[in-house]
Amino acid sequence: TQFADARVKAACAVLEGCFRQQDVPYEKLCVVTGLSRSHLDRLFRLHLGHTPKTEMNTIRLDCALRWLLDPQRAIKSIAYEMGFSDASQFTKWFKNLYGKTPKETRLWYDEFSHRAGDF
Repeated sequence: TQFADARVKAACAVLEGCFRQQDVPYEKLCVVTGLSRSHLDRLFRLHLGHTPKTEMNTIRLDCALRWLLDPQRAIKSIAYEMGFSDASQFTKWFKNLYGKTPKETRLWYDEFSHRAGDF
C-alpha cells in the first residue's frame, strides 16, 4: 500500500506489529505519530477510508485467511489467536471483508484444492 502521509505509514507499521492485541494501541499510535486520537482517526479516514481499528482488523483477517488454509487449525483458535474476543465477532468481521464466513472459505478452499488435483 502506498501512503500519502508518513504518519499513516508509521501508524500502520505499529498496527502490523501488534495486530493480535484485542484493542488498538492508540496511546502508542499517538506517540509514534505525534497526533491526538481524533486527529489520527481523521487522517486514517482521509487516506485509507477507515479508522485504525478497521485497519488493524483487516491486518488480522488477512493473516487469519492464510491460517484458514491449514485444516489442522480450529477456526475458534484462529479467532482467539488473532485477538478477537470471541469466534462470532471474528466471523462477522471476516464475512464483512471477504463475503464468506471462515467456515465457508475453508470449505471453498478444500473443494478448490481437490478439484485442482484432478487436472
